[in-house]
Amino acid sequence: MLGLTFFSQEQVIVSNWHTHLEHKALDHTPISYQAWPEKGTHQEYKGYNWKNPNWARVAKLLPAGEEVDVQDEQEFNYLDHLILRALWIGISTRWVTKWSPP
Repeated sequence: MLGLTFFSQEQVIVSNWHTHLEHKALDHTPISYQAWPEKGTHQEYKGYNWKNPNWARVAKLLPAGEEVDVQDEQEFNYLDHLILRALWIGISTRWVTKWSPP
C-alpha cells in the first residue's frame, strides 16, 4: 500500500522530516513531517473536492497493482503523472474563498 500526500509546495512549509525505523513489522519505513500554510491562513484554496469523488473513474485510469513495477526515477515520474492525471479527471475542483461557509 502506498500512502500519498498532495500539497502545493509554493503554499506549504514542510519541516522536521522523521523516519520511523522502529516499525519493523511493516514492509516500508513510515515518514512523518510537519506542514503548515506559508502565510498563516489562506483566503483562497483551489483543490480537489474530496466530498464527491468519482473513484470508479479514477480507478479505471490507473494501472492494476500487479502491473506497477517501479525500477527507476523515470518510471516513478510516469506513475506520479498517471496518479495526478487520474485525480484531476475523476475528482472535481473545489474553490474556497473568504465568502465560502466555514
